[in-house]
Amino acid sequence: MAVPDKFTGYGALSPETWKELKQIEFEPKPFEEYDVDIKIEYCGVCGSDLHTLRSGWGPTMYPCIVGHEIVGKAVRIGSKVTTIKVGDTVGVGANAWSCGECRSCLSDSEQYCPDLVETYNFKYKDGSRAYGGYSDYSRTHERMVFPIPENLPSALAAPMLCAGVTVYSPLVRSKVGPGSRVGIVGIGGLGHFAIMFAKALGAEVTAISHTSSKSADAAKMGASNFIATSTEKWAEKHSRTLDIILCTSFAKDIPLEEYISMLDVGGTMIYVGIPESALPPLPPGLMIGNNSALRGSNTGSKKEVLEMLKLAADQGIKSWVEEVPMEKCIEAVEKLERGEARYRLVLKNAAFLARHGRGEEDDAEDEAAGYCVEFLVRAAGGGGGTASIKIHIYPALPKLPNAQPSLTHISGKWAVCSGTIEPTDASPLAASLREIAEETQLTPPSISLLRRGRPFTLRDETIHTDWTIHPFAFLLASPTTPITIDFEHTEYTFVTPSQLSEYDTVPALADTTLRVLPGAEVEDALRTLRADHTSGATALATLALLTLRRALLP
Repeated sequence: MAVPDKFTGYGALSPETWKELKQIEFEPKPFEEYDVDIKIEYCGVCGSDLHTLRSGWGPTMYPCIVGHEIVGKAVRIGSKVTTIKVGDTVGVGANAWSCGECRSCLSDSEQYCPDLVETYNFKYKDGSRAYGGYSDYSRTHERMVFPIPENLPSALAAPMLCAGVTVYSPLVRSKVGPGSRVGIVGIGGLGHFAIMFAKALGAEVTAISHTSSKSADAAKMGASNFIATSTEKWAEKHSRTLDIILCTSFAKDIPLEEYISMLDVGGTMIYVGIPESALPPLPPGLMIGNNSALRGSNTGSKKEVLEMLKLAADQGIKSWVEEVPMEKCIEAVEKLERGEARYRLVLKNAAFLARHGRGEEDDAEDEAAGYCVEFLVRAAGGGGGTASIKIHIYPALPKLPNAQPSLTHISGKWAVCSGTIEPTDASPLAASLREIAEETQLTPPSISLLRRGRPFTLRDETIHTDWTIHPFAFLLASPTTPITIDFEHTEYTFVTPSQLSEYDTVPALADTTLRVLPGAEVEDALRTLRADHTSGATALATLALLTLRRALLP
C-alpha cells in the first residue's frame, strides 16, 4: 500500500488556542528498517492530551498533534520488522521509541528508558518530531507496536493502550492478586480500568471518589466497596484497610495525608495521575508510623501491554467508551475537560472505516457519501486500446476479502478499485489516484486517465446509504504492467465488460462500467461509423451522438 509522504491530523497551534484544533499536514519521521506505518482507525482521548495541548505540564512544541491510544491497520513495515505483518490490526500507546540497549529496555521496562521518545510532543535524535494519533497515519518503531487480539474490538482496545496499561502495570508489579485489598482513587478513564483489572487479578476493590454519584457504575465495574470523601470522617473509618492505593486523580488539592492513613502496615500508594502542580506536603512521621511508601508509575512495557490485552480478551473486559468522529475531536476534548466522559472517549476515523466496510450503519443513514470507482484497463499486446474493447481491453477486478461487520452483503464479491473520498483529497480524481496507489501500488506514468464518467447516486438499502459515485477508467501503460494487490484483497483477474455477468459482483458494477467503458452495442456503432464512407453528415452526426449517449449516460 502506498503511504503518503506527509500525514494529516488535528492539532493545536498555541496554548491560547489549544481548543481550536486545526487540520494540519505534517512530515513524519524518516521511515526506517524497524518502523511500522499504521492507517489509524481509532484513537482514544486521554487526559494527557489536554495537559499537553494547553502546556499544563510545561512548554509544548507547537503545532502539536496529540493522541496516544492508537489502533489501526499496519500498511507498511520496515525490512527488519519480524513481529508485525501488513494487514495486522495493531496499536500504539504513549511511547514511540526507546534505545533497546539500556538496562531498562533489556529488563522489560523500556518505558523508563532515559532516551525514551513519547508518541507526541517529543523529538527524535535526528531532530524530527513525534506526532500523535488525532491523524490519518502513525509511524512507530516495531518495539512500541502491539498486535490486537482478534476478539477484542478495536474501539475498546484503543484506550487500554495508555489508560489501561498505566494502571495494569503498577498492579502487576505490586503483585496484586487474591487477598489483595486495593483502593482506586478517581473513577474516570484511568480509574474505571483500574477497578476492572484489579478485580480480574483477584483483588478486593474499593472505589474512592468525592461523591457517591458513580457508586453504581463502580459496582458494575467490580468494586466491592465505595468511599465518598465528601462524607465525615471517611478516612478515619477506613484507617489501615488497604494494601495498595492507586491514585488516578489529576486533582491539585488531593487529601494525601488521609489516603496514606488508609494504608495498612507496609502498604503503598502509587501515583499515576499527574496534576499540573506540586503534591501537598506530607508529614514523614505518617509514613514511618505505618511503614508505608509513596511512589509513581509510568505507563507500561510491551510485555505488560500484551499480557493486559490477553487478559481483557480472555475475560471479556470491556472498556466503557463513547465513540466520536475524528473530525469532531474539538467536541471530544471539551467534553473531557468538563468531566463528562463515561468513561473514555474514542475518536473514530470514519473515512477510513467507511472505505473498509467498518463503522456504525446508522452514521450513514440517509447521507450521501462521495465514492470513487476506478477501472484499470489494458490493451492486448500493448496495442494502445484501438482494438475492440469487447475482445482486447480488460478492466481489473480485485476481489473483496472476508466479511466486514457492516458490509457483509458484498463480502467475497468481485469489485474494482474503489474507496471513499476523504476530506484531505483535493478532488475525486485525486482520490482515485490515491486509491489505486494504495490498492495496487500503481502511480503515473504506469497509469493514465482514459475516461471520466458522469457522477451518479447509488442507494444501498442494506446499509441505508446514498453513495455519490465518481467513475474513472485508467489505462495501464503496458499489458505487462505488474500489479501488487494490498492486504484488503485476495486475488484479481482481467475480464471484458461483457464477461461481468459471469461473476458475482458488487451492486451496479456492470452499469457503472458502461459509464467509462463502452459496451458491445456502442462498439458496434463505433465500428459502423469508422466503416461508413457513404452516409451524409447529418446521419453520421446522429449516430455519433447516440453512441456518445450510450457511452456516457447509460
